[in-house]
Order: sequence, then C-alpha cells, then structure tokens
Amino acid sequence: FLAENVQAAFSGFSLTAGFEDLFDWQGFEIERHGWERLSENGDCLVENGQMTFSHESETDAVIAKGAAAENFEFAANIRLVERFGENSDFGFLILNENNDEISRLCIIEKDGVFYLTNGTNSLDVILPESFHAENFHQFKF
Repeated sequence: FLAENVQAAFSGFSLTAGFEDLFDWQGFEIERHGWERLSENGDCLVENGQMTFSHESETDAVIAKGAAAENFEFAANIRLVERFGENSDFGFLILNENNDEISRLCIIEKDGVFYLTNGTNSLDVILPESFHAENFHQFKF
C-alpha cells in the first residue's frame, strides 16, 4: 500500500500467493501480522476491520506483505479517509524481490475528477463520475 499526504483505509487484502488479511485484529503492531515497513515514515492502525495508513508529507510511505511473485492476482478494498494537502495520492506498488518499484497504481484527484494513474501521467484512467473516494471500492489486478 502507498500513502502520500493522505490517510487511506483498507478493509481487505488478498494475494494469490496464499494469504488474505481481513484486518480482524487490533493495534499498531503490523509487523506481528506479517506486514513490513519499507519506509520509516507513515502511521498504521488496525481497528474495526480496517487498516488506516497515513503520511503527512509529499514523500512515499510504503508497507508491504508477501513475497514477490512473477504471476499473481491482487485485490484490495480502499477508501480515502483524510487528505493532508493538495498533492496527495494513495494506492498500490508492485515491487520485485529487492523491494524495487516495478509499477505504481495510484488514485489521484485533478480539478474534482478522480483518476487511476501510474504516477507518470502516461496512464490516467478517469474513474466514473459515481466514484466517491470516501467510500470503499474494490480494485483487482
């Protein structure tokens, strides 16, 4: 998961390599449940069936779970909780076995319109007008 200048909530996560996290546990100690902090910044809290992940800066905060896989299916339920500045995004990173970024899929807002983007503006998919970032939406890749 990725957070930049935003607080986002995740209510479920699954990866075909054999795990699913429904966040049916409580607390700040995400490492005890297999999550790894790949950056020193960012705050996580799990309660009420969701993980909130926040970072009040324009640098990436990254957490990850699971080993790198050549072929995979990914699904996550995600919503915007709070925005901390103009330039904010949240979403997913695909990392290799060395935790280097292979791909980035982020949700951003430009002029009142939400997009799914790869962060380089070479892919900006307009999300439907009915998309409300404050509601949970499931993304599958």
